[in-house]
Amino acid sequence: MLVLGVLWFLSSARSDARKTRLQKVAAQIGGTASSAGLVGKHLGVDVTLELGSRGSGKNRSSWTFVEAVLPPGYPFSMHLRRHGWFDEGKIAAGNMVDVQLGDPELDAAFLIEAAPAALICRLLDADARAFLRQHQHADVSTDAIELRLAVPGWEHPEEVILQALTFVARIAGGIREATAALDAEVPAAASGPVFREHPDDRPLQEARAARVAEVAKLNQVQKERASREQSFYVVLLVLLVLGFVAMNR
Repeated sequence: MLVLGVLWFLSSARSDARKTRLQKVAAQIGGTASSAGLVGKHLGVDVTLELGSRGSGKNRSSWTFVEAVLPPGYPFSMHLRRHGWFDEGKIAAGNMVDVQLGDPELDAAFLIEAAPAALICRLLDADARAFLRQHQHADVSTDAIELRLAVPGWEHPEEVILQALTFVARIAGGIREATAALDAEVPAAASGPVFREHPDDRPLQEARAARVAEVAKLNQVQKERASREQSFYVVLLVLLVLGFVAMNR
């Protein structure tokens, strides 16, 4: 009973300390916090933080999930994680996309399966790259609504929590400005007879359409890869079952 009491006390103390840290960070962004997370607006972007887990049983581990709301109407997809053993072959075969930042350390460490590539290179600026260097087991994903950063562990100091919130808020909040910058790089065009030319926005519309197509192509690559991997595991399971049956005849 004494041991159980000590364990309960230590667990309660850690929970109280986490809640205090989250409340201090929430106060800095005008948000609210509990012992399990926080909600607020940071750098003009709606953000949330949740203390959760991955896996189950003995493989269960604690993770901190930080989310930021994406601006609607912009073609954007991002999936970032540590490189895996089989990534190189999949990339070479065209079954996986890996955006190169021109940063040898990060390009070697992370798979950045994202589109549009020009946009992601702008969004992962020096500050974002510094964060990734400090958290090389973090991963990032998006859906139609949110960008989500996952960082191992719960016991992060206040400055790291704020850095994580800043990381997602600057990426989500920077999409509009970075997209506008890409638009501005499209060469101006004009059409019509000499001395009566008028602006022609077709090059800009084509550039925007190309970004949409790039995201669609990435989504298709990911969908086809998932289908192939699912089929592989089904075949593998069938072979294992057949092998087990054969061995026990």
